[in-house]
This record gives sequence, structure tokens and C-alpha cells, in this order.
Amino acid sequence: MSQSNPVSRPTSADQAYHVEHEWEPDGKGGYAHATTIFLTASECPIGCSMCDLWQNTLTVPTPPGAIVRQIKTVLDEPLDHDRQWIKLYNSGNFFDPRSIPPADYAAIAKLCEPALSLKTIPTSVVIACCVSTTCWMRNWKSP
Repeated sequence: MSQSNPVSRPTSADQAYHVEHEWEPDGKGGYAHATTIFLTASECPIGCSMCDLWQNTLTVPTPPGAIVRQIKTVLDEPLDHDRQWIKLYNSGNFFDPRSIPPADYAAIAKLCEPALSLKTIPTSVVIACCVSTTCWMRNWKSP
């Protein structure tokens, strides 16, 4: 996608480019606190026409450990309430080793483990790549 529209924003491999903390309907009549982390990674090779996440990508492969550091930095920030859901939006692609180094999978799953015990997925997570990421994280088995 960036080849047809080469305007991208400066990014750092060590910092998520955006974070949102919000309350979302939990599907049970209440609300859950969601932390959405917009990860900085190398560009997804698929290039979906409706996706604008490529605007916040790295021009090189994502360095090993970078995604883990991005998530950890956000999760280490103090909150005045419990974090119930963690949503990972990725400018790259979790199934592309250039975007997310496979050596980081276990550390990513461990960081997100508290949210993995939930039996519900936020209804707002409907974008295919985000649903795939959620399913991938739920099915990951740490060694």
C-alpha cells in the first residue's frame, strides 16, 4: 500500500505509535476496561485497500524484542483500575516473521496472559487481522 501512497509517519521500533484506554461493552450488560496498543512494526505485505495502518510502519524488518518492549512499556504504565482486555493492533502482520519475529511469540503471549483468561472477545475487535491476532494469542501454548 505504501508504494501507491508513500506518505508514512516517522516511527520507532521501541515505541507503540498510539495507545488508547477506554471502556467497552462487555456483552453482559456492563463495561470492561480495554487497553488498545497500536504496535509499530514493518509493513504488512498484504496491503489491504481499507487499511491505513501502513502509515505507521518501519522501513526495515522489526528488530527482535521490539514488539515485546512496546507492549511491556504500555502495560507497565500505572492505571487507577484493572486492565481487563488488551487489544493489539499491528501495522505489520502477526503471521509475517518480518513484522513480528517468531522468537518473540512466547514473550508476547506471557505479557498478555492475564487478558487471555477471559472467555469473551471485545465486540469491537472485528477487523480480520485483529481477530486473527486474538485467536492466535488464545491458542498460543507457552513452552
